Amino acid sequence: MESTANPINRKRMRQALVAALGLYGVWCIRTPDAYGLLDSVDLPIHETGHLVFAPFGEFLQFAGGSLFQVLFPLCFVAYFRRRGDRFAAHVVLVWVAQNLWNVARYVGDARAQELPLVGGGEHDWAYLLGRMGWLSHDQGISQGIHAAGVLLFGYAVLMAWLDSGDPMDGKADSEVSVPAWEPAGGGDLHRDGGGEPGEAAGRWKDASSSPIAACPDRAAGTFSRVGDEHPPHPTVERT
Repeated sequence: MESTANPINRKRMRQALVAALGLYGVWCIRTPDAYGLLDSVDLPIHETGHLVFAPFGEFLQFAGGSLFQVLFPLCFVAYFRRRGDRFAAHVVLVWVAQNLWNVARYVGDARAQELPLVGGGEHDWAYLLGRMGWLSHDQGISQGIHAAGVLLFGYAVLMAWLDSGDPMDGKADSEVSVPAWEPAGGGDLHRDGGGEPGEAAGRWKDASSSPIAACPDRAAGTFSRVGDEHPPHPTVERT
């Protein structure tokens, strides 16, 4: 579990990651023909996409490789957004942008067909653009996809940098600090009902913001955190 004891170090580590991704992205933009680190990951995802979309007809089977290599990282973006982890979502969004550059390079090769194809066969985008009658526009379409990737990359890096210092971003429930218990007569949390004599009275400090839920233990009259296996907590006053 990641420690939140030192938010300054956490922020610096995140910013270092964002800076590294930024440099990698700039390198990808400046050398579009180079085979980068993520290309080794993108290629099997692309080939899997052809299998995933094969049942939906020939056209989607050809388009499925490029579609899947963009949709696959988008699933992770959606997952982290759903968890409320904006930083992680924006980091993965850089991967989506890199895939757009990869697709743009493939589209731009539709007529020239200079790129080596895995297993040979027909060029995906030569087939797709030929079917749509857009083969002569392969360079313009490629530039448009590449520009979209650049804009998405800039947005992702900027937002990841801004989110790098958020101490509560993506913080799990188990990482939320538990308010301290202090003995006090007439505490903030009370439970009515009978019980054994001699139980100490007390209250949670800052009870209004406490993540402690009123979950009385079996015949014990204690309060425990939601999801925990009834950990020992001080008992509360009975009246």
